Amino acid sequence: TTDAIMKASVVVGVITAAMGYVYGKVLSFCVKTVWHTLPAMFQAETFNPTYFITGICTLGGLLMGVLSSALSSTSFTVADFVALFSSSGDKSLPSSRKYLLPLLLLSLVTSTFGFSVGPEAPMVCAGALLGASAARYFYGSAEECGSSEPQETLAYAGASGALTAFMGIPL
Repeated sequence: TTDAIMKASVVVGVITAAMGYVYGKVLSFCVKTVWHTLPAMFQAETFNPTYFITGICTLGGLLMGVLSSALSSTSFTVADFVALFSSSGDKSLPSSRKYLLPLLLLSLVTSTFGFSVGPEAPMVCAGALLGASAARYFYGSAEECGSSEPQETLAYAGASGALTAFMGIPL
């Protein structure tokens, strides 16, 4: 029923908002550590910031390459999300158990080391994955409940919850 889906949307929004908030705090800590704390530790007369920046970007690229290779079978990207929700067919998102942690980890590395313009899009995907998983838990698959509406509604609720908390704005 619509009332039950609305209640589930609130629950999903709260859970994904908490995830977005925690992710934002972890990202802030990582960025501060890599770009403020580490350079301050190396401050000396012979310290050349160019070498530090080059070294950190190289280290980040290496870490990203290793993680991408190791997690390639469990990656769910923003492009996958957009393609799925802009299509006219079934809007069934994959399981958050398999795809959520790799998505958040890769987003954290790219954002920390400066390879990304921001983690907002991965936050939308992470929230949507959690929302779709909650819909499958509460209502079953689209085939079992006869509609993909609960999964789509809770995916949107999850995406908005995660993005709202991460950016600190009401959506």
